Amino acid sequence: MTVATIEWFWQEPQWHWAYAWAALFLLLPTLVALAVRGFSSKRPRPIVDFISGLDGRWSTSKAGVLLWTGAVWFVFLAVLFRTHGDGLQGAVLKSEYFVVLGIPAAVAIVAKGITTNKISTGAVDKPEAEGHSNPIEGVAEIVSDDSGRADLLDSQYFGFTLILLGFFFLQFFERPEAGLPNLPDTLLALSGVAAATYVGKKGLSDEAGPTIRSVIPPKARAGDRVRVFGANLATVRDPTVSVTIAGVETAASQVVIKEAVTEIATTVPQVGQGQTELVVIAYDGRATSAHAFEVI
Repeated sequence: MTVATIEWFWQEPQWHWAYAWAALFLLLPTLVALAVRGFSSKRPRPIVDFISGLDGRWSTSKAGVLLWTGAVWFVFLAVLFRTHGDGLQGAVLKSEYFVVLGIPAAVAIVAKGITTNKISTGAVDKPEAEGHSNPIEGVAEIVSDDSGRADLLDSQYFGFTLILLGFFFLQFFERPEAGLPNLPDTLLALSGVAAATYVGKKGLSDEAGPTIRSVIPPKARAGDRVRVFGANLATVRDPTVSVTIAGVETAASQVVIKEAVTEIATTVPQVGQGQTELVVIAYDGRATSAHAFEVI
């Protein structure tokens, strides 16, 4: 029956069947991953891995690459199945598709380079990947910054991507025999501007996240004084910060705000001995990633 069904489809292909086969083909990596997860201890996540950044958060720039790559693949596959490949003979890739495929890829590469450089120099501190219980959290990260706050430029770039994709699919489904639809210059230009501002923000911003760069000394006894050096921990107007060691909060006895580094002096509280973690609660209530510390 399966062979007969496939032969019938190949003999009399309809556009709705071509859409279904194209979608199934694009979902193959996910279906294979689900099968692997069902029969082994491995946990592959192809879609999530494609779209996640260095910190495990869903990346705005990678989302654009994935969506446009998937959209163009879907159209080519649908035409291939519907016409047995005849519809692709002599097909010319319209110039605007060099833009919609090239810009997201370039943005993703530049954004990754900027972020990697900032991490290596200590300008930012990316938290460990935590994964998501549902995709809604991941989508929210696409339009927010590293602290979880909605970001206007991320939202603008992703919003224009969705609008242009919506136009793309509406035009294709209306006239699928025409292949890749023509895209309006206005939307292309606006998407390009949004992409440029997104990259500019990545390069100029400090990611606004509170970061610990060093703790001196790295180990001390309860009652000893330690100094914490970091960035985005306090401001001249609001120098109120606190430190937790092994989960016990201790007040900052001194806060010195310099041009690029904030120095915080505090006292190790009465906690158990051994390896533990030190965290700074910044002036705006956000916490840094945990920094290794030892109580001796």
